[in-house]
Amino acid sequence: MARQGFTLPLLRGTTTLESALEQEEDMLIDLGYPEQRIEFFVSLYSSRDDIENIASYHLGLCPSDTCPWKPRVLWGLSRIMLSLSRTPLPRIGSWTLDTNGILQLSNRPLTLRLHQLENAGIATNIGRSLTYSTADAYYLDLLSCHDSRIRYQPNSLSDADDGRAQMARLTIMQALLPHFANRELREGPFLYRLTDLHPSNIFVDNNWDIKFVVDLEWACSLPAETLRPPYWLTGRSIDDLTGEHLDTFRQAYEEFMDVCKEEEKSFPRITNTCLYRTELMGKGWQIGNFWYFQALDSPKGLFNLFHQHIHPIFASAHRVSSDFSRVVSDYWAANVEEVIAAKLRDKEDYDNKLSQRFKDAAAHI
Repeated sequence: MARQGFTLPLLRGTTTLESALEQEEDMLIDLGYPEQRIEFFVSLYSSRDDIENIASYHLGLCPSDTCPWKPRVLWGLSRIMLSLSRTPLPRIGSWTLDTNGILQLSNRPLTLRLHQLENAGIATNIGRSLTYSTADAYYLDLLSCHDSRIRYQPNSLSDADDGRAQMARLTIMQALLPHFANRELREGPFLYRLTDLHPSNIFVDNNWDIKFVVDLEWACSLPAETLRPPYWLTGRSIDDLTGEHLDTFRQAYEEFMDVCKEEEKSFPRITNTCLYRTELMGKGWQIGNFWYFQALDSPKGLFNLFHQHIHPIFASAHRVSSDFSRVVSDYWAANVEEVIAAKLRDKEDYDNKLSQRFKDAAAHI
């Protein structure tokens, strides 16, 4: 038996068995990453000269370059968003480059979240060549990915009540789609976006202007109404934007919108809609689709975002009760009880494997 307090390494920090059992992620996968990281680093190290030459050439960097972070970056962010979305695209998807050097919008919209789900062994049923001509078809497939996480992640449910609660939220999220999605925009326009833009991917100069952005592989053409300012403008996680932190974020949101609105004067309106991008983002904040689409993109954060920001739009005076979850969850699928029973068995098996992982590691010390 693994002694109390015994830890195993993760990519970031360490974990005890007790802590690992409480996590929502599949920790058996996460515990395998440190060893894989060593192998990856060895591979990178052997190619370090080539990587340094290629990166410095494309970024125009020298060893003395630094990356300070200052408020002027808002202007740079707005320029990036507006420039990428200048030309609407005909479908939802990602660019591919074939063997003849021809650029085509023929790949699925591969976001970081989609990659993370598949990397964890969760079926998304979004094939590599699948692109979308309508926004609602894409939204429904995203919701289906959340359903798949429940079905395929071994520790997706902590107990029956938790399972019912998750299923109920997903059922309501699907029912609320017509409220948050604009049918007039269902067939486009679709705008190109960086879906994994965050501070560690941004390089600025001494004047705080954005000069370079890296890690661009998660760029996609997505529905125009999903365009939104980054949630990390105030340095908080998405499910930490409540109370005074929400007030601070609201101010940052408005500041970003003011900067973006001024900058958009030099850009054309969105084709076929006569709308400005800032109009869509402003409306998204007013009706709450900022939170709805953020929840669709966050398998781990949907539960909290529903409670914190989506449910209060419709029933601000009422809490989500256990009776609500029990009744609504029955409509998640025709075999809810069977799914829950199977997932509880999966959870027990997962806990046993995780415990054994710690026991085996402790035995070699």
